Amino acid sequence: MPRLTSSVVAAGSLSRLAQPILDVDDIVLRPWQREDAPTVVAAYRDPNIRQWHARSMDLDEALEWIENWPKRWQKET
Repeated sequence: MPRLTSSVVAAGSLSRLAQPILDVDDIVLRPWQREDAPTVVAAYRDPNIRQWHARSMDLDEALEWIENWPKRWQKET
């Protein structure tokens, strides 16, 4: 499918940087960690999330998903 808009951020701009950690007003956004896997599994059981994700996720799948996340950051996908 062709792109209808040009890229706003040049390819490679983000992958050169570490994934950021944002800490604002007692809310922290950070890269996924292995100990987050049970929370990911619980989230995928939530009916509101399942409405938008046509899959389930067990603990092994969550761990694999978390382990692959840094690769996605590097590929900027």
